[in-house]
Amino acid sequence: MLTLNNDCLASVTAVPDLFLEQYMPAANGEFVKVYLYLLKLVKDHQLLRMLGRPEEAFGLSQMADSLFCTEGDILRALKYWEKQGILSLSYTAGESVPTGIAFLPLVRKEESGILPTPESSISGPIAAG
Repeated sequence: MLTLNNDCLASVTAVPDLFLEQYMPAANGEFVKVYLYLLKLVKDHQLLRMLGRPEEAFGLSQMADSLFCTEGDILRALKYWEKQGILSLSYTAGESVPTGIAFLPLVRKEESGILPTPESSISGPIAAG
């Protein structure tokens, strides 16, 4: 038996149990990294808003650099999660790179006939480079 201990919870990003139970096991590990990183970014943006500080702009290239992958990897992950119904991507007319990402409510697979609605989102433009 293992004993778990964590005395350093200064900054925490919440991960929904349903994601861990239903969505993560079937997903590519790189896609999971992108989703978890997005959760952290949303939390950081919400905290900055609460503190009245300007939100920091970020782009796919910054995400790729942070996660040691390519922008193509990030796009594949975003499109995968969109297909799974847990993210919604928005685009500026004529652009092939998303300019917005909204988290959708997670639903149990047996309830997937329910159309999700945006729950939270990363506001502001997402730069491609």
